[in-house]
Amino acid sequence: DIISSEDIEGVIVATPPATHFHIAKAAIKAGKPVLIEKPVTMDVQQAEDLLKLSRRMDVPVLVDHIHLFSAAYNELKAALGEIGTITKIISSGGNYGPVRPDTPMIWDWAPHDLSMCLDIMDCEPEIIHAELLASEQIEGGIGRHIGMQVTFPGGVIGHIEISNITRQKSRRFEVIGDQGSLIYDDLAKDKLCMIDRSGKAFPIQLSESSPVTNLINSFSKMIIDGNHQPKTLEQGVVIVRLLTEVIAVSKGTLAD
Repeated sequence: DIISSEDIEGVIVATPPATHFHIAKAAIKAGKPVLIEKPVTMDVQQAEDLLKLSRRMDVPVLVDHIHLFSAAYNELKAALGEIGTITKIISSGGNYGPVRPDTPMIWDWAPHDLSMCLDIMDCEPEIIHAELLASEQIEGGIGRHIGMQVTFPGGVIGHIEISNITRQKSRRFEVIGDQGSLIYDDLAKDKLCMIDRSGKAFPIQLSESSPVTNLINSFSKMIIDGNHQPKTLEQGVVIVRLLTEVIAVSKGTLAD
């Protein structure tokens, strides 16, 4: 009923990942721009089919990789020229729980880190590796601490750690260059700092807009303008492909 309604101009899909494909597909076929919660799907073929359909129908689709819409992250991107050539990326996120019955932990957490790495490097990694560092029984099921490494063309490596069994909540993203580094710490008082070659930190002033507000504004602009920017759906498809690859290699230890 929602998708067929003439007065609906866009559809937000915030449902379990297994349902994303069929809802989004129906919306795209009806010509409705779509905002999909991450992960876009947990199936490579479905993700690729949505991308092809979006292009064929010329209907924009946005994926909620929420940190790409953070003022701190976008200021970090704008300041990349100040730190010289990128040599390394270090990303981490953690909390105690939750265990989601419809979304394995790696699918719930890793899209955040991978989306920022892909966006900064503007290319796909050549190699991805992941391993289970720890696991334990917590409320709702088995919690995990996972380490990942993505190697990009030119040798830049992204080191990622994600966990839903850490006692202290964290969300930190650091880009290291040969002239300094930029640190986005979503839980710090100063969410973005530049570190010069001597190790001195310089906080960077940010707007007060929230990531969710920026996300909805971007979706609204996509509906009004009818364009396909930013390229979060393309990134989302790559993320589904990468996670499917490392899960297959792990023989279930990362997402059973």
